[in-house]
Amino acid sequence: MEAGLCRDAPTTQFRCKAEHFSALLNSSVERYESPEFVVGDYKWKLVFYPRGNKEKDVNDHISLYLVLVNNNSSDANKELKVTFSLLALDQIEDKCLSLQGVSKLGEMHVESGFDKFLSHKIFNDPSYGYLINDTCLFGADIFYSTKTIKGQCLSMIKYPVTFKYMWEMEKFSELTDEFYYSSRFRTRGHDWKVLVYPKGNESAKGKFLSLYLVLADCPKQLSLGTEILVDFTLRVIDQVNQKHKEKKPSTTMCLGASRKDWGWRELLPLSDLNESTGFLVNDTFVLEAEVMVLGSTESWDRGTPRLRSLNRLLGNNVGYTHISMRGDKGAIGITIKACTIKGAKSREDIMEAGLSRLLRDAPPTHFRFKIESFSSLSYSSLERVESCEFEAGDYKWKLAIYPRGNKAKDHISLYLVLVNNNSDNKEILVTYSLFVFDHIQYKYLPVQGASRFHATKPESGFDKFLTLKIFNEPSNGYLIDDTCIFGAELFFIKSTDNACQ
Repeated sequence: MEAGLCRDAPTTQFRCKAEHFSALLNSSVERYESPEFVVGDYKWKLVFYPRGNKEKDVNDHISLYLVLVNNNSSDANKELKVTFSLLALDQIEDKCLSLQGVSKLGEMHVESGFDKFLSHKIFNDPSYGYLINDTCLFGADIFYSTKTIKGQCLSMIKYPVTFKYMWEMEKFSELTDEFYYSSRFRTRGHDWKVLVYPKGNESAKGKFLSLYLVLADCPKQLSLGTEILVDFTLRVIDQVNQKHKEKKPSTTMCLGASRKDWGWRELLPLSDLNESTGFLVNDTFVLEAEVMVLGSTESWDRGTPRLRSLNRLLGNNVGYTHISMRGDKGAIGITIKACTIKGAKSREDIMEAGLSRLLRDAPPTHFRFKIESFSSLSYSSLERVESCEFEAGDYKWKLAIYPRGNKAKDHISLYLVLVNNNSDNKEILVTYSLFVFDHIQYKYLPVQGASRFHATKPESGFDKFLTLKIFNEPSNGYLIDDTCIFGAELFFIKSTDNACQ
């Protein structure tokens, strides 16, 4: 089996071109080192063994490593946490084959990479495009880990129920205040109120009746990172014809300390408030609220996770397959020989699932999204679940999950979403990984992508991130005690001007 992820994005920081490569194979050179290059405040080299690293008992493979050249004396006792990709150019498809690693590099450990980066059999086969006219090109991308990890836990309620609240407002025509609150009502441990503007709110003043649902929990109960997921309907009762006027949000709402209410300025035209329409009878106005609490979210920030070299983690168990990735929706074929995937009958099943079996210890460095009572999503009205916002590279992002699939049935669909791109003329080039956590092996499964984000394309990811069959199989470890964890890591973020492309 052979190598990882083919991507359109070129190597961004260093390329090493080798001409007359066959002469290198036939020479006495065991180890070749590239010239030094600078990334951040550090100098680096690429090192490759054209016939394999004999010290690691590797034959019939190219071994490729990233080397930290200088670790300043002031940093002698420090380790540099780094995420990197080592690449080989497919000169036919004009794509880069990328293997990703995470490691701690310092005075005692200056090198990390892949003993079996690419087999000679595949490298020398002209149809793969890695060696053309006896010339090949390797490269490196180096990305630093962030200092903090932001995360969110979504706790779903297994059996949500709908609570109905009725509010009769008498002598409605005599009301003089700008707005009125209903009495407090309680469901699923949370307090709520209905807020009405009889003459309209803001731009709707004098034209419409405005109506809102308000989360009325006390401030101590609403910490800044906590939000309540709620489905609700606000309804104006037609007391004569039973043709009620109602509205429901197009998606499940999250209400909390930062946003306590949601509703509509233009719910009902004021001209409809009369007995002929049935909305105002004997000067009595009747409102109804249906509230279903689906769950809650809690956000947190944590310190940098412990990183570990993928090379040491995986040793020689890494196998890989050259899979051509089409846009953002390709399958990724990285496997570990020692791993088995329940529910996958063949390698094609694994590829079709969009799986990368390159397990790693290090958690995603930017964001983690934990979902409890995941099964309740399957029978709720939630088709798409969005995480809270997190920051990476001066931009705000979200994770979006389709628990029953988006463009692909019987799959988990997972996407990275750019929340704010203030300039329509800018596009953002991003290399990223989306993750799911294996609770049994206590490792993370990453799937890597590369994309250009802009105002008209704020989202990229995987329609077939994971089949539900594999995801739901307990022995695979992705869904344990009805709980799962997804994550995101952004490695390279660069803003460009579309007009200059």
